[in-house]
Amino acid sequence: MVESGQLGIFAAHWWDHPDYKLLPPEVHLIGIAHYLNMLDVQREFFIPQVVFGGKNPHPHYIVGGMNCSISLDDMNAPVNAERLAVVEDAIYTQVEAVNLFYLVDLLAIGHIYVQKGQTYGGGLAKKRVIGYGEFPDEPYKGIKTGDYHNKILYHSNGVVEDFELGVDKAKYYPLVGKDFADSEVIQEYVTHSWYKYPDEKKGLHPWDGITEPNYTGPKEGTKTHWKYLDERGKYSWIKSPRWKGKPCEVGPLARYIIVYTWDPSTWPKEARGIGLTEAPRGALGHWVIIKDGKIANYQCVVPTTWNGSPGDPMGGQGAFEECMKDTPVRVVDKPLEVLRGIHSFDPCLACSTHIYNAKGEEITSVKVQGSVPICYTGG
Repeated sequence: MVESGQLGIFAAHWWDHPDYKLLPPEVHLIGIAHYLNMLDVQREFFIPQVVFGGKNPHPHYIVGGMNCSISLDDMNAPVNAERLAVVEDAIYTQVEAVNLFYLVDLLAIGHIYVQKGQTYGGGLAKKRVIGYGEFPDEPYKGIKTGDYHNKILYHSNGVVEDFELGVDKAKYYPLVGKDFADSEVIQEYVTHSWYKYPDEKKGLHPWDGITEPNYTGPKEGTKTHWKYLDERGKYSWIKSPRWKGKPCEVGPLARYIIVYTWDPSTWPKEARGIGLTEAPRGALGHWVIIKDGKIANYQCVVPTTWNGSPGDPMGGQGAFEECMKDTPVRVVDKPLEVLRGIHSFDPCLACSTHIYNAKGEEITSVKVQGSVPICYTGG
C-alpha cells in the first residue's frame, strides 16, 4: 500500500466531496470506529461456514465434498460438540454485531440524509420486488408439487408492486412451484446484452435459455477504453431477467417487503428441474434440462442479473439503472453518488464507472482495484 502511494485504508477517498460534510464529526467517528471493529468481528461470521462447509470462500456443502462426519462424542470428527459450540458463539456474535453496530450506524446516519432531502435513487423497491421464499421445513418433497412453499418458514415468495403507495395500496402476487416452470412468468431478454437469440424482441424461459455470445463492442475506442456506450444497442454481458415482462428488484429489502430434495434413485432419464433459494444478494434460481441422464441445458438467473440487468424491448430497466436515473451527481469528476448507489446493491460484478457529457466526452473514469469475489451461489 505504501509503495502505491496509499498510506492507509482511508487514503484513496474523496474527502472533499460535499456529501461527507452532511454528517457531524461525531457520526464520522462512530462509523470509522465501527468499521475498524468489524474488521476483527467479521472473522467470527465465517466460522459456521468453515465448520460445515470445510472452507471459506467457496464452501463444499455438496455431499461428497463436505464435512460429512458428525459426532457429539468423537472429538476427532470434523463436526463435533466443541465446534458446534463455536458455531453457536459465532451466531450470537452476529446478532450482537447487528444490534450494536449496524442498527446504531443506520440510525445515526440514515435520518440525517432524509433530513437533508437526499432520498433519491432507491432502485426498483418502490415499484416492484420479487422473492422466492426461504428455509423450508423438513420434510418436503419438491417445488413442482407445491410442497416446498407449503412448508416454507419465511414466506417471502411472491412479487409486490407499488409498495411506495403504502401497504394498503400495494399489490401482492404469490409465487408457487408451477410459476417457476411457466414461460410466461420468468423470462430473460438479450435485447441490450451481448448474446444472441433467434428473436431478440422475445424473452426465453431459463429452460429454453441460450447463452451464445454476440459481442458487438464499441464503434470507437478499444475493448478496454470506450469513448461512449451505445444504450440503443447491446451494452452489457448481463441478460435481463423479467417477471411477466417486468423488471424486479431482489435482495434483503425485497424480502423485507414481501416477508427441493430429490432422491437420486428417483431421477428420470429425461427431466426438467428448478432450484431456488434466497441468496444474500437476493432471489437466485437455477433451471436445468436433463436428457439421456446428462445435463443438456443449465441456466442461472442470479440476483445481480435481476438488479443489474440492462433495458428490455418493452422499455423496462433494472434496479441499477432505475437507481441512477434520478440520482444527481453534484461533482461530475467525483461521482460519489453513483458509486454509493450501485454499491448499496452489493453487485457481484467488477466495479467500474464512466461518466460522459452530452457531447460524448469522457469526464471521469473510476475503477476499483483488486480482485472481485466470484460468487457461484450468491450471484
